This record gives sequence, structure tokens and C-alpha cells, in this order.
Amino acid sequence: MWLVLAFYTLLFSRLLLLPLTWRKLRPFTENRYAVVIVAATSFSYSYLIAALLARRMMLGPDYSERLFLTVQAHTAFDFGLFVFAILRKSSARKLLACSSLVVSVAWLFVWAINTAV
Repeated sequence: MWLVLAFYTLLFSRLLLLPLTWRKLRPFTENRYAVVIVAATSFSYSYLIAALLARRMMLGPDYSERLFLTVQAHTAFDFGLFVFAILRKSSARKLLACSSLVVSVAWLFVWAINTAV
């Protein structure tokens, strides 16, 4: 019960960070790397939400190689965005890094839940 509550809290807490990140980046659109990081993180988060709604179509059947490959690829991709956001000098560096890390951990929870169930 607590794991499910923690998963959904972590998953939907991203809804609070996404508008804040885009709002912070609006005046600084000349920083293309920051915009790419937040756009890629937003895409990964959108894919996660779509995968929760249409799981079989987006991720594949239970215990399949496709499911684990997709989840691990998104986890690694978002963690790479987290590292890239930390290394970039941007006014929204902390917000970018935090949002990328939250999405990466949400994908990690999806992987953990699919492994355990």
C-alpha cells in the first residue's frame, strides 16, 4: 500500500515541477540546452502517463523483454538528462535536474513494480 502511494505521489509530483520549469525557462529561451532537457523530460513523462493508460500497447506484455528494455532505456535516458542538467550552467539548473531525476525515479519504480509483481 505504501509503495503504491509513494509511486503515485512521486509520479504526479512531476505535474507541479513541469509548469514551474517551463515558466522559468520562458524568459531564457536563448539557452537551447535547457529547453532540450525540459522537452525531453516532458516527452518521457508523457510516455510514462500514456504507458499507465495503455500499458499493453505502449510497454508490451508482462515480463516481456520489450517492457524491461523500454523502462530501462527511459530510466537511463532521464538519469543522463539529470547529469547533463547538473553540468550545464543555467538559471534553472536545479529545477531541470530535479525534474529529470523525479521522472527517472518514477521509471525506476515502474521497473521495480513490474519485476516484483
